[in-house]
Amino acid sequence: MSNTDFLGRAIASVKTAIEADTAADYERAYQLYYQSLQLFMLALKWTKAESQKQMIRQKVAEYMERAEKLKKHLETQDTKKKPAAVG
Repeated sequence: MSNTDFLGRAIASVKTAIEADTAADYERAYQLYYQSLQLFMLALKWTKAESQKQMIRQKVAEYMERAEKLKKHLETQDTKKKPAAVG
């Protein structure tokens, strides 16, 4: 499989993640960012041009930062929803 297949799928996935993020569907956005990061890493593996690799690395760092923020937000929301143990 060529890197353009992985790169194209990664771009499509991240666009959907951004749409979900904008719509405040953070759970779905996080999952989509994670999926797109996996695809970007595959694209990076198969890309030959160093300039394209650098661009992919830059985007991976950007989207990973956003995914980490979403994960923290979701964990915070999760702890707020769980009732305290009665003992």
